[in-house]
Amino acid sequence: MVDTQEIQRRATSFPQVLDAAAKLPGVRIDRATYLRAALRRHCDAEQIERAVADTPAAAGVPLTTITAVANGSITTKQAR
Repeated sequence: MVDTQEIQRRATSFPQVLDAAAKLPGVRIDRATYLRAALRRHCDAEQIERAVADTPAAAGVPLTTITAVANGSITTKQAR
C-alpha cells in the first residue's frame, strides 16, 4: 500500500511535468479546465475544486485515480 507522503510526492511530480510540457512550443493547457474535465467522473464538485486550488493529492484524490486519469489523457492524446 502506498502511503500519503508517496501519493503527495508523485502528485507533486505531475504538475511539474505538466508545466514543462506547457512550455513546449504550441502546447497550451488550462490546468483548471483540464482537472475539472478529467476528474468529473471520479470526484465530487468539492473535491475537484480543492484539486484545482491545490493538488489532486491534497484534495484526497486516490493515487490510482490520478494515475488512471493521467494515463487516459496520455493514451487519448497519442491516439489523435
